[in-house]
Amino acid sequence: MLLWDTGLPDTLAALPDGFAPLDGNIRFRVRKTLAAELAAVGVRPSDVTFLALSHMDFDHSGNANMFAGSTLLIQEAEHRAAFSDSALATQWGQYYAKLRSSKTVMLNGSHDVFGDSSVVIIAAPGHTPGHQVLLVRLPKTGPVVLSGDLWHFAKNRRLRRMPESNFDREMTFRSMDMVEALLTRTGATLWIQHDSDQYRTLPHAPASVR
Repeated sequence: MLLWDTGLPDTLAALPDGFAPLDGNIRFRVRKTLAAELAAVGVRPSDVTFLALSHMDFDHSGNANMFAGSTLLIQEAEHRAAFSDSALATQWGQYYAKLRSSKTVMLNGSHDVFGDSSVVIIAAPGHTPGHQVLLVRLPKTGPVVLSGDLWHFAKNRRLRRMPESNFDREMTFRSMDMVEALLTRTGATLWIQHDSDQYRTLPHAPASVR
């Protein structure tokens, strides 16, 4: 079993007003914890064989410490930044600190998780040094690509925009082009993880996509 991203920290569920980092420009709230969502589908943290994070920002790694017993699949560049004195580690390191001692597979590009092309991690750096996306081939739905933060909204994709805080602008553009080519080649649907309009059209746990 692979878990992709761990969302905002479950601890935010105890804060009625949520959490407003980054000078208060964005406020994050958690209505349902990841632990509860997993329990609803009969999954315990110890059931998760592999953990893969699109990148180490806290809204994607907020519950990563819960899965320190899983095997971490991470781009080498992301691991190096995450466990250094970089701004990434300084800001968000508390949320994934326990992964330092996890069994880890260092990646430098694509990785076929189960060896049958059903789940493939693909390096797409730029937002962070070792940002990655996930290609999942589903038997009924067909291929789907989970975007991480390569794009935050459909409009960003259309206009080729990115946050000013991205690690490397040109690297991001190259990753965008690579994923666009992947979508064309595979016929995959892109799920933009932060796009609220698309989110409302998708099944939510405990429902599933097959």
